[in-house]
Amino acid sequence: MPKLKDEFDDYNFYKLFGIPENATDEQIDKAYKQYVSTYHSDKTGLGDLAIKIGNHARDVLKNPSKRANHNSFIHSKLGNTNNNSTNNTQIQSLNNQIEYLTKELNKAKKSYISQKDEIDKLKQKWLENGT
Repeated sequence: MPKLKDEFDDYNFYKLFGIPENATDEQIDKAYKQYVSTYHSDKTGLGDLAIKIGNHARDVLKNPSKRANHNSFIHSKLGNTNNNSTNNTQIQSLNNQIEYLTKELNKAKKSYISQKDEIDKLKQKWLENGT
C-alpha cells in the first residue's frame, strides 16, 4: 500500500482548502478547521480518508520546506498560465476529479444525514408509543 505522502501529493492543497498560495499559517489553520468540520466522518460517515487528506495537506502547507516542494510541483507538473496544452489537460482532469469527489462526498453526507434523521424519527415514534 502506498504511503499517504505518495497517494495525495498530486493534489493542489491550496485548491483543496480554497486558499491562495500566499496563505498565512492562520489562513491555513482556519481553512483546515473548516475542511475538517465539513468532511468529518462523524458528520458524513465517510471514514477517515478525507481527514487523512486534510491532515497531510495541512502538514505540507505548514512546513516551509514541504510547502516549497509542493509549490514547485504545482508549477512544474500541474502548470501555470504559460503551460502547454498537455499540462492544461492534466489540470482540467485533476479539477474534474476533485469536483467529482467533492460531489460524491456531499451526496454521501446528505444520505447519511437523511438516514440519521429517519432513525431519529423512528426512535422518537417508538418512544412516544412506549413500545
